[in-house]
Amino acid sequence: MDGRSAQSPPPLRSLLPAPAGGVRKETVEKPRPTRVNACEACRTRKSKEQCNNVKPRCTACISRDTECRQGETESRQFRRRYQQLKDRRTAQEELFDMVQNMPERDAADAFSRIRAGADAEAMVQHLREGSLIMELLNVPEASSRFHFPYLDNIPPKLQESQYFQSHLYEAIEASDKGAQDHPALGLSSHAKPFFTAKIVDPLLEETRPSNWTNVSANDRLLRNLLESYFINQYPLHFFFPKTYFLEDMISKGTDFCSPLLVNAVLAKACASLPLFANRSRFWDPDSLVYRFLAEAKRLWELEDKEPKLTTIQAGCLINATMNDSGHDKPGFAYAQKALSLAQKMGLFVPPRSEDTKLDHAKAFTVWGLASWLSCEYHCILLTLFKTQLAASHNPRDSLESARNIATAHEIVAKAKLQLESILRIYYLRHSFEAYGSMLTIFLAYLANITLEPLRQMEKDPNSMPDESSESLLSTLILCLKGLQDQSKSAYVAGLLLAAMRERLSTEVRNVVGQYIAHGEPDSNHESMEESSTEQLQPNIAGLVLPGTNLNEDPKAWRLANLAGEARRAY
Repeated sequence: MDGRSAQSPPPLRSLLPAPAGGVRKETVEKPRPTRVNACEACRTRKSKEQCNNVKPRCTACISRDTECRQGETESRQFRRRYQQLKDRRTAQEELFDMVQNMPERDAADAFSRIRAGADAEAMVQHLREGSLIMELLNVPEASSRFHFPYLDNIPPKLQESQYFQSHLYEAIEASDKGAQDHPALGLSSHAKPFFTAKIVDPLLEETRPSNWTNVSANDRLLRNLLESYFINQYPLHFFFPKTYFLEDMISKGTDFCSPLLVNAVLAKACASLPLFANRSRFWDPDSLVYRFLAEAKRLWELEDKEPKLTTIQAGCLINATMNDSGHDKPGFAYAQKALSLAQKMGLFVPPRSEDTKLDHAKAFTVWGLASWLSCEYHCILLTLFKTQLAASHNPRDSLESARNIATAHEIVAKAKLQLESILRIYYLRHSFEAYGSMLTIFLAYLANITLEPLRQMEKDPNSMPDESSESLLSTLILCLKGLQDQSKSAYVAGLLLAAMRERLSTEVRNVVGQYIAHGEPDSNHESMEESSTEQLQPNIAGLVLPGTNLNEDPKAWRLANLAGEARRAY
C-alpha cells in the first residue's frame, strides 16, 4: 500500500465569525418621487418647495421667475380618455343604427367594409355623405300627379262634388297637363306633394334629444324623427306646445319637457319616418318603436301618480302609438289615466287669465286631449247614426217623419261622396305612401260601405249599370291599396286589410289581387299585411270595423275576431 494514502488529511482552517460592522454595506439612494400634479419645472427641480399647481403659474415658478408648464393631471387624462371612448361608442351606435335601417344591398356593402377593418367614425362619415348625395340626386318631383289603380278617371258621380271645383284640384290637373303658369300653382301647398315638405325651425336644429333618452345617442337621427312627427302627426296629435317643448329641451327645463314625453314622442314618430323599414314591427326588440315605447312605459310607471302636464301629454301619445299596433284596448287606459290627471290638475276649469306661459300650455294641452277623445267619439257616432237609419219604418209614422228619414239618407249619401272626393284628391297629389294618422280609419270605412252595393250587384247584376259597378270596384281597390301602403307604418292597417280581403267574393278578390299582392315585393319596405301565419302577432284589437251595423252582434265585427278568421283562412 502506498505510504501517503495511509497519512491523515491536513486539518481544515477554523472559521470564526467576522467582527460586527466589519462588512461594508452599499447604500443606493432612492430616486426623488415625481410629483404627478406638479408643473414640469417643479417635477424636475430638486427643491424641497412643493408645487401648488396654481394656474397659469405656480408659486414656486413665480418666486424663481421661471416658465411654468403644467401637464395633464390624472383626472384630466381620465376625462379625456373617457370622452374619446364615449365618442367612439357614439360612432359605433350610429353606425349600428344606420346599418339596421338601410336597404339590404347597402347594409351588405357596409358589413363587408366593417369586416375589412374600416374605422367606425370613417364609416359613419362616408355613409352620411353618401346619404346626402343621394338625397340631392333623388329630390322628389315638386309637382306631380299620382294615378289611380284600376280606373284612372274620376267617377261620374263625384264630378259634381264641390271639392273637384276647388283650386287644389285645378292645380293638380294643371300640373299634370304641364300648365305651370296656372294661377292655382302659385301656392306651394297646392303644387307640391306633402312628402316633399321640410320643417324650418332654428330651435329644432339646436336640440340634443339624446340628453333626454337612453335609447339612442344619434342626435341627427333623433332630430329627423322629431321633424317627421311635427310634419306628419303634430297637426292631429297636438298634445303639447311645440315651441315650449323645444325650448325646454334645449335649456334642460322640466316644465314642458321630460324624458317620458320625449320617448313617447319619438315612439310615435317612428311610424312616419320612411327611413325605418321595420317601423311597423312593434314586437321586434331591435326596432326603435319597440325600444322608445318600452322606455316610455317604464318612465310612465314611475310618474303616473303625479299630476303633471308632460305626463298627461305622454299618456295620449302612448295611447296613439298603441292604436297603430292594434292594441287600442290596453292603450286607451293611458288616455283615461291622462284624463284623470288633467281633472286633478283642474285643466278643465277656465283659467283667470292666459297671460303666463304655464296657463297657455295648460289650455293648449286640454284642447289637444279633448280633440283626441272627440276623434274616437265620432268614429263610434258614425256607426250609431247608420244603425238608426237602417231601422225599419213604421207605417204609422207621420209623413213629416218619413221626410226626415229621407233627408237623413240624402245627407249620409252626400257625405259619403264628399269623403271619397277628399280621399281621391289627397291621393292624386300625395298618394297613400306617407303615414297618415286618420287615413287608416277613413280608408277602412269607405271600403266597407263600398262593399255593400258591390254585393248587391253580384246578387243581381242588372241592379245597376256597368259604369257604376266599375266605379265601385275602382273605389274598393283604391282603399285596399291605401291600407296596404299604410300597413308599412301601422300594423293595424295590415289587420284591417286582411279582414277586408276575407269578406271579398272570389271574383272580386281575383280582380283586387291584380293590383294588391299578398306579399310586398320590395323587401326594404316590408308590408305588414297578414299574408302568412309567421307574421301574425297576438291580436287584442278592440276596434269595431268602421262602417258596420251595430244592430247585429258587435263582437263579430271586432277586428280581433275578423283577423282571427283571416288567420284561419291562411
